[in-house]
Amino acid sequence: MENKNCENHIISGIKCDVVNCTYHREGNKCEAGCIEVGRGNCSTSSDTACETFKAKY
Repeated sequence: MENKNCENHIISGIKCDVVNCTYHREGNKCEAGCIEVGRGNCSTSSDTACETFKAKY
């Protein structure tokens, strides 16, 4: 997902521990502005994925 329609700001209530994501901030915060969670037809939380992820490096 491209972050085209979202201004970057910390999203209240979202915890992210993916330190190699561009949007990860200190304190396990997400600064994407908005996120998209994907992989439809899930039965457990481990089946889901953050489609907004963008590698930092």
